[in-house]
Order: sequence, then structure tokens, then C-alpha cells
Amino acid sequence: MRSVIMLLLILPFISLTAIPPKHEIRGAWLTTNWRLDWPSTLVKDSVSADKQKRDLLKILDQLHFLNFNAVFLQVRLRNDVIYPSQKENWSNILTGKTGKSPGYDPLRFAIDECHKRGLDCHAWMVTIPIGNEQQVKEKGQYSITKTHPHLCQKVNNEWFLDPGQPETAQYLAEIAAELINNYDLDGIHLDYIRYPENGIFPDSRTKALYGKNQNLFDWRRENISRIVYSIYDTVKSLKPWVQVSSSLVGKYNDLATISSQGWNGYGKVMQDAKSWLKAGKQDFIVPMMYFKEAIFKPFMSDWKNDAGNRPVPGGLALYMLIEQNWPTETITNEINFCREINAGGQVFFRTEQLMKNTKSCSDSLKTGAYLYPALFPPMTWQDSIAPIKPLNFKVSQNGNLLIFTWDNSYVEKDPTFNIYYDLKRDINTDDSRHLLTCRLRECRYEMELPNDFRGDLFFCVTANDRYHNESVKSNVIKIRFLR
Repeated sequence: MRSVIMLLLILPFISLTAIPPKHEIRGAWLTTNWRLDWPSTLVKDSVSADKQKRDLLKILDQLHFLNFNAVFLQVRLRNDVIYPSQKENWSNILTGKTGKSPGYDPLRFAIDECHKRGLDCHAWMVTIPIGNEQQVKEKGQYSITKTHPHLCQKVNNEWFLDPGQPETAQYLAEIAAELINNYDLDGIHLDYIRYPENGIFPDSRTKALYGKNQNLFDWRRENISRIVYSIYDTVKSLKPWVQVSSSLVGKYNDLATISSQGWNGYGKVMQDAKSWLKAGKQDFIVPMMYFKEAIFKPFMSDWKNDAGNRPVPGGLALYMLIEQNWPTETITNEINFCREINAGGQVFFRTEQLMKNTKSCSDSLKTGAYLYPALFPPMTWQDSIAPIKPLNFKVSQNGNLLIFTWDNSYVEKDPTFNIYYDLKRDINTDDSRHLLTCRLRECRYEMELPNDFRGDLFFCVTANDRYHNESVKSNVIKIRFLR
């Protein structure tokens, strides 16, 4: 990996009223359903397959440029997937035909390319919805309504898994297990992990079998929680460093002074997410905070107040820049508030606005809130032991390139590395402004000699393990720039 340092060398020393946090989740939901964000190209042959891949790389390049550190890639849509699976069928969003392979593994390709760019890749699973009548019909005999009809319920024109069926939790946990066993994922991200909001759910027979003596709503909340716990425990039993998270209805419940106006997770869709945090069954949650600051702040604070030591990055609505003509300042203010309460980051919906730079939102991030890189918050509840520091950090020169290298002598699985720099030898690695680059997966880094800096710079490297614990810094190198 190569970096060009020019004016960037001076930027860390510009005074800011608030230094961006070194640790926060900076994610984007990459929507594949209806081809909203990707893919725009259907695979018909090898040429179109290459175009589909290039389109994804453009997105990942942009997210990397904007100093994001996570991609939430929608891999399970409505009982169909974008990877070869023994459990469910290929989605038609890749080729235009349900069940048809695109000739490559999009998920493996995405993970590899994310990791090359220092981006974590989280597999975003739509859980309970199965699809409308047309979507079910397209899947034919492979639809879960045919293979597991006892797990399915219909509400109006839509089909759903029945959370009250104990096998539903097992089925979804098996999908998560297949993903974890077959891919080097950084996370499993659950969506629509709730009862449907439209219509009365026809589960009286299921309740008679499995919840006879319980209050209906308590029983339903318990059903959703059981699914979450089953997936979490399954993932952790296989690869404990893989993070499990969920996107949630933005309002947990009514607040003492503010009504949720009839739309909340707890009472409307049986989503008791605070109990998941209390039970330690989520590594972080992402409440979908798709409303403005007067409502955003109290409900975001409510999540943070009950999060314990887990991050609760706010889900921010870039699409509202278009749909409701929000000013970009609304998003900026919400980022600032998330940082003010130490929520742990932000996740944006949708990626399209970042690619189109809608209302200069990407420019605003790059020159402001995301001016410097950030590391993922460490999973101290899972593991808090830091890896050993990188050894034998050194530099060599090849033409106009400086080549940094260090020893690859790690017992930790798949470490990543971060390079820091400063004008003085005592490099402050707690300050995000001194991060030159981060989440490198090789023990080598190339940097072009700068044309606009003279003097001495000091460099060091640290290591992260899969739980995002960071080592102390290596030996420090001084480089004198004369040209």
C-alpha cells in the first residue's frame, strides 16, 4: 500500500476545537436489495461480471478515501443471498435470474477488497421478512415457504418467518454459521429483527403451542430475543472475534417527556434491544435515527444511557438530504452529538449519497468530521489483552519512495497495523491527528517523498488484534526531509 504525503503532513498540527475520536465505528450500509447501491450491472458474461466488480471497487475506494472503517454489505435480502449457499438460493439482483450464479463469489470478493483497503466487512442479514408474493413465486420450490412452510406466516401480501417457532432461531443461526465458517468476516449484522409493523401477525396457533401462559407481547419480545441470542451464541462459539450487531428502530420506547408517536421498537414491533445489551448478546447496536436533532438528541441519549460499555453508533439518514431536503448541517450536527455523548460512531444510509456527494456531504466528511482515520473500538468485554508491539521497525528508500517494514512475527491471528507520525520523537498515539494510515494487513508500507515539507518527522507502528486491542508503539524512526 502506498501513500502520498504533502499538505497532510501539516494538517495534524492545525488546532481544532474538538479532536476527532481515535476510536469510533464509521460505517455505511451498502444496500443490494432492489440494486439500490450495488450492483448496477447484471452479470451476463465475463465482461459484465468484471464491470459488476469494478462498480463495487469504486464504492470501496470512495469509502476508504473518506476514512470510513466498515462496510455493512447486504448479503441476505429476502430468503435469497449473494454468495454460494447450501441453505438459500442465489438472489436475482446479481444476474437478473433467481438461482443463477454470477460466476464468482461476490461476498468473498467484497471481503478481500475491503480488507485490502483497511475496511471491516460485516455481513448484513435481513432476518424475518421473506418477501412479497411475487418474490416468493420467483424462488419457486426453493422458497422457504415451500421447504419450511411451518416456519412461515403471511400478512396481507407479505411473507415472514414466524419468530414464535423455535426452529426459526435455529434456521437463522445456521445461516450465520455458514457465513462464519466459510468467510473471513468481521461481523454479522442483523436487520428487520422484529415483528412486522403492518397488520396483525397470525400467530395464535404458534402461541397456543409455545406460549400458553404468557402475555402475548412479552412472549413475542422473548421470541425475537431468542433469535438474537441464538445467532450471537452461534457466532461466538465459532469465531469469538466476529462482532454481532443489529440495526434497530430508532426509538426504543416512549421517553418521560417525549412520545414516540406510536412508532418504537419495544411496543410496536416487539424489539427489546436494551435487554440484548444488558444480557451481553450484542457487540454493538445501530439505532436507525432517521429524524432531526430535536428528536434525535433525546432518543440517541436514551440508547447511550443504557448501553453499558458497548458502542451504539447512530444510524444517520443521508437519504433525507434528498427525500426531505435536509441540509448537510443536520448530518454534521448529529455526528457531533454522537461524539459528544461518546456513542461510538455513525453508520450511514445510504451509500449512494456518499458516492454522488449529495449536497457536498462527502466533501463535508472528508474536510471535517472524517478528516483523519479512526480505529474500531476495542471489544474489551470479549478480550482486553493487547498484542505485542511490532519489532524491528525500519525504513529504506527506493527512488522517491520511503518503504517502511517491520517483522512479521505474530502469534495473534491476522493482526493489522497502524503507522503514526509526529514532529517530535514522543509520538502521541492517542491523538487521531497523528494517524498516517491504519488497519494495514501487511508488514510493509510505501510513502512518496513529500515536496512541501522540510525538516524532521518521526514515525512508529502499532499492532491490533482481531478484537481491536492495540499494542504499545514500536521503536521510533526519525526521517529528515531535505528535498
